[in-house]
Amino acid sequence: MIKKNSLLYNTIVFGIGSLGTKAIQFLLIPLLTAFMSPNEFGQVDYYNSLVMLLVPVVSLSMADGIVRFGIQQTEQEKKKLINSTFAILMFFSIALIFIAAIMIYYRMVLYATLVIFLIAQIINQTILSFLKVKELNLIYALSGFLSAMLQMITLVAIFQLYSHSIEIYFLTCSFALILINLLLLIIIKPSTGKINYSLVLNILKYSIPLIPNVLLWWVMNFSDRFFIKHFLGFTAAGYYSLATKFPILINTVMLIFLQAWQLELFKITDRRKLTQLINTASAFFNYFNYLLLAILVPIIPFILTLLANSSYSLAKEFVPLLLMGGIYSNLSMFIGTNYLVSKDTNKLWMTAIIGAVLNLILNIILIPLLGINGAGLATLISYGAVYIARYVDQKSKFNLKLNFIRIFVINLAVICQICSFFFLKGALGIVSIITIAVILMICIQSIYELKKIRENA
Repeated sequence: MIKKNSLLYNTIVFGIGSLGTKAIQFLLIPLLTAFMSPNEFGQVDYYNSLVMLLVPVVSLSMADGIVRFGIQQTEQEKKKLINSTFAILMFFSIALIFIAAIMIYYRMVLYATLVIFLIAQIINQTILSFLKVKELNLIYALSGFLSAMLQMITLVAIFQLYSHSIEIYFLTCSFALILINLLLLIIIKPSTGKINYSLVLNILKYSIPLIPNVLLWWVMNFSDRFFIKHFLGFTAAGYYSLATKFPILINTVMLIFLQAWQLELFKITDRRKLTQLINTASAFFNYFNYLLLAILVPIIPFILTLLANSSYSLAKEFVPLLLMGGIYSNLSMFIGTNYLVSKDTNKLWMTAIIGAVLNLILNIILIPLLGINGAGLATLISYGAVYIARYVDQKSKFNLKLNFIRIFVINLAVICQICSFFFLKGALGIVSIITIAVILMICIQSIYELKKIRENA
């Protein structure tokens, strides 16, 4: 029987919720691409990226601090934490509503709808952090699924019956989030009583240093859209936006584990056990990322044909490099959780700044030279740099161990597969089979070695 709130339980719970949510979001792609041109699709992604940038800045990244400080507290302490931070959240929300009203008065309708969407996102992320603190992980997982389902239903209805403008899109998404937020608040039942300012200040001391890391992460994840829009226009940004949906498949699967993994690490106080757990999970995390990439590369054209109409067919040429970049994004996030465990959040942004600066420079150089693939290459190099920087910084502290021969062999196989995708499409099938077989053999060998270690322990 699986123990409640164990690593396996949380992984399964987050997995069901996340996969269901992403499945619905992928079902939305045919809808959006049917009603929107690549230009409009690019604008939606552009403004959505802008809102995601503002969420941690405006909210002071408090959602992360709430989870870190609340997970180990007693029920009474958790209640005080939730009530105090909820009161702060209401203050932020009222201020933003006032700003949206001013924008509507001056007929800045698009920006007003973006502010409303921003409010809904901030409230939703904070409420989700409350659910994690109260260890209501099943409700946490289902909330994302229900939100995506509601969003899909309302978008289908409104796009067919009324309008498919950008403003309508963001208002519809906001409406879905607001309804889910109200439902979750009924479950949590927070109050706006006396604020524990000492607790709030401690949370802010932890969360504010996370903002530069989130911003720098945003630079590597989303600044490429702004450079593509500047150099190539919104239509190119639309192709790129669709291409990024494929790395999201890998990111989603990995984030399922990372959410449960982070909660598990927060509970461990024994240093030796922590080090063993990190090294054991690290090897499987690395290999499984590459396995997903190797499986996805040969089926990209087929999936794209199902998802979008023929006007988006060019997007398939930009997926492989983005998939490789997604691998190093996941590896960087995985090793970054070690900083959260040690509460050394300053190191997060100090290492992320390397990738952010590199990404900006490479985007400016490579996009004019290589077009959209220049952005994918810049992302890959930047994430690779962050991962290396974090590994070097943490190697001695957490006694990190990597099998560099296996990592080299896997990377070589994947690079050959990607080169085949671009230059030898006729050989892609056989190269993909070999690549998948190589990664699977390494995974099986690692499992066998781990079993022997446990038997000898």
